[in-house]
Amino acid sequence: SYPFTVTEAGLATLCLPFNVTMPENMTAYDMAAANIDGGSEGVYSCCMQGIATAGETLKKGTPVIIKAEARDYTLSITMSDNGAKTSLPGSLLRGNFMKQELVQGTDVKKFILMNKDQGLGFYRMQDRGTIGANKCWMEWATPAGQAEARSFVFSFDEETGIDDLISSGQSQGNVLPRPGPASPQ
Repeated sequence: SYPFTVTEAGLATLCLPFNVTMPENMTAYDMAAANIDGGSEGVYSCCMQGIATAGETLKKGTPVIIKAEARDYTLSITMSDNGAKTSLPGSLLRGNFMKQELVQGTDVKKFILMNKDQGLGFYRMQDRGTIGANKCWMEWATPAGQAEARSFVFSFDEETGIDDLISSGQSQGNVLPRPGPASPQ
């Protein structure tokens, strides 16, 4: 088994070197795509899709965002690949099995899951940073001629899970407002 903790934020990143069975009340999400939303400068949306829920197998090496109630969990390791869920085509998530130093790219930027003033989301890391073992991060290349994103902040639809992400462009001071439910604390 693998011990795993979800903090008060209700989200965590995960990438394991073995298959695990998802426990009750936990969903694994992948980030399938990001694009300009309606042509507004610096406003980006991302498509989040649930790929594994309770009782399903998450395939080894699949970087995911876990949404669950804040508490300690035990993930059951399984040798079976039969029906194991894996990353979506075009996933923006990248993962690791060991603590490692990440170096910011020139064209493709790295974003780390954090809970900051603007809310819970992926924030662009500085020039370099360290990420713990069995975690994941987002990689995003800003389209030519668009404001560079500094953050992708989560917003939730309680009935269906992750609704979308809001991006803060480099030229913006704050995350752009979005109608609908507020970001989690």
